[in-house]
Amino acid sequence: MAHSLERGLNTPRTSSMGRLLMRAALAGLRQEVNYEAQAAIEFEAALDPLENRRVPLCTQGKVVDVEEAFQALVVDSISGVVHPIISARFHNGLVEMSGRYC
Repeated sequence: MAHSLERGLNTPRTSSMGRLLMRAALAGLRQEVNYEAQAAIEFEAALDPLENRRVPLCTQGKVVDVEEAFQALVVDSISGVVHPIISARFHNGLVEMSGRYC
């Protein structure tokens, strides 16, 4: 991945959260979609509103480094953490990270 980032290969810059939410498939919630944004919509709908932990979303200037967050998603999924908790942790991380720019 670092090589791709250095060379700009398959790494389009985006201001969209959709590309982040699309990663719901990493949590095992959805592997295929039937319509645009289906995985993201279902990932958001699944979240547990009582969960207050979050995944780490680090920022470097205006660039968001998602590597740790995605690793946390995978570890949670492999460890048997249920989808509503995984979703909430990811969304809580997005909220915390977004707050730094408002």
